[in-house]
Amino acid sequence: VRVENISERGCQVWIPRRAGLPPGKSIVLYIEEVGPFPATVRWSRDGWIGIEFDLPVYAPVLDHLSVRHAPED
Repeated sequence: VRVENISERGCQVWIPRRAGLPPGKSIVLYIEEVGPFPATVRWSRDGWIGIEFDLPVYAPVLDHLSVRHAPED
């Protein structure tokens, strides 16, 4: 699983086979050692899934995750 575009309200996740996660599905997401993040799948397309967190991510946690999951140049 690959996590990209993380924000306080959600993220984009790459899951090659979609793992049976249709839009509207409630999930609990762990990103590395951080979580749980209760969330809802909002969209899926070509292996990418848009996730909306149920609650905003706490700013220091978001900063940590953003550095760890920054796009590579």
